[in-house]
Amino acid sequence: MTTVIFVHGTGIREREYNETFEIIEQKIHAQRPDIKVSRCLWGELGAKFNDHRASVPLEDATLALSQAEEDADIILWGQLYRDPLFELRLLSLKPIEEENPFGEQPGDILQSHVASFTPGLELQAKLQEAGIAEVFEEARETVIRSEPYHQALLTVTESDLSEYYAPIARAILAQAMLICEEQEKFPPVLTDAKLRDQIGELLTLALGEAELGLIGWLLKPLVELALPIGTNYVKGNRLEVTDKYSPVPGDILLYQT
Repeated sequence: MTTVIFVHGTGIREREYNETFEIIEQKIHAQRPDIKVSRCLWGELGAKFNDHRASVPLEDATLALSQAEEDADIILWGQLYRDPLFELRLLSLKPIEEENPFGEQPGDILQSHVASFTPGLELQAKLQEAGIAEVFEEARETVIRSEPYHQALLTVTESDLSEYYAPIARAILAQAMLICEEQEKFPPVLTDAKLRDQIGELLTLALGEAELGLIGWLLKPLVELALPIGTNYVKGNRLEVTDKYSPVPGDILLYQT
């Protein structure tokens, strides 16, 4: 009989490991019921580096991000994991431009789309796959009731209305992930950046006629933030970062960042 052993990464918690193990076992048995799936929960025993940390990649052996927007996106999500409203707080600092006082304001149009939004079948399926379907509505309500959200709406203009859907989508998604962590739930999206970005794109497009990616107004400060403390910092301090987080259980997202 073939045996598949599930070996977890750093910073794993036993409950999270068991939940993930059940999913893996279920998926494997759906395709190959003859395969035995075994546990390997080594985190409780601790871990240490041998051979002078030979497994840690050296700086010249690693690949760095070359595009400024990719660097900015990494830094942005690092902030959103800590504060889901971070991007909306930045948008609220934009200068407010005078619009037609007698017509419907762009912020009102945006608010009506977000407030009345209901996920379609494709997005709902992705939310289920990501493990955040149950907290999605709570996350949306939390965002649209927040002060940064309402302050950001004041800065929307007709020319950049379509650019605001992506930041709002990211805020809702990050808030859903934060709610799960606060409830000590660890859905797949917490450690799957590809799945996270897929949901972000689907949600952005579902909210309205949106433009994907970062708003140009936000890109410059995020790139400047990324340059001194982003990729280059982690490359130059890889061993220090590894030493800091690997000896004890911690947040795998922080370790990856």
